[in-house]
Amino acid sequence: MKKSLAALCLGLMLASVTAWAGVAADAPAPGFSAPHLLKPSMMKLDDYRGRVVYVDFWASWCPSCRSAFPKIDRIYAKYRERGFDVVAVNQDQELGEALRFAEQQPISFTLVTDRDHSIAERYGVKAMPSAYLIDRKGVVRHIHRGYKQDSAAALEKQIVALLEEKP
Repeated sequence: MKKSLAALCLGLMLASVTAWAGVAADAPAPGFSAPHLLKPSMMKLDDYRGRVVYVDFWASWCPSCRSAFPKIDRIYAKYRERGFDVVAVNQDQELGEALRFAEQQPISFTLVTDRDHSIAERYGVKAMPSAYLIDRKGVVRHIHRGYKQDSAAALEKQIVALLEEKP
């Protein structure tokens, strides 16, 4: 049975308040494995150790996610050769909705699925989109909740600062 947008948002928010505190800035990023959305293989966050990683929780029904993806993809293209990656963790209940979104908005970074929301629970996702910028040592350095027009510029500055840190 398909959950309504309000029920899913409320469930994510209530669960994050009552069941876990979530991850905080300057804490180790919780590791996870997840199936790729567009190919039959698994992705492990540990495989990105030594790189700056933006873990972005998104859903096809989220208007802010739709507006953020092209901007994040441009940032990814600009900095991936310097050691930057994006892992976008989908929260849709129905895989077909996530696939349609990916077809409408093709991007070049990694898309994975978290249909049971277990990864979102470990991170303490409280809003859509929510994202965690992780340094080369695997520590969450910045947490982003929601997305505004000026979010991409602030994110890019944070990424550049982390890329310039010595490993």
